[in-house]
Amino acid sequence: MRWLKIRQYLPALSTLAFGEKDHDSFCFYNADFILTDLPALQSVVLGSECFHLSITTTVENLPNLRDIYLSPNTLVGNAYEKCSLTLKDLPSLKTVRLTGGHFLNVGSFVFESEKRWRLL
Repeated sequence: MRWLKIRQYLPALSTLAFGEKDHDSFCFYNADFILTDLPALQSVVLGSECFHLSITTTVENLPNLRDIYLSPNTLVGNAYEKCSLTLKDLPSLKTVRLTGGHFLNVGSFVFESEKRWRLL
């Protein structure tokens, strides 16, 4: 599978969680991550090494998304491709927890928010 698109077809989805990759499973290891138009979604959890070689990562138009938790080495990007990360239209976003090894090969980063953010 080259991509995973989760969009408006699951309007009541409130939590989305992916487990960790292990030695027998490379589920979504080499897939793009596109998450849009889910009005009830409040939290996203990605287990270790999920979407590790994602070329396109898009998280947008999620009005109730509050929390994103990324386990180690998720959404690293493919070093041989032009990788992009887009985060926009996330008015309720309060927390993005990064545990290390994310976005290492991202060449294009778009973050749009009506809120004022302070980078620490």
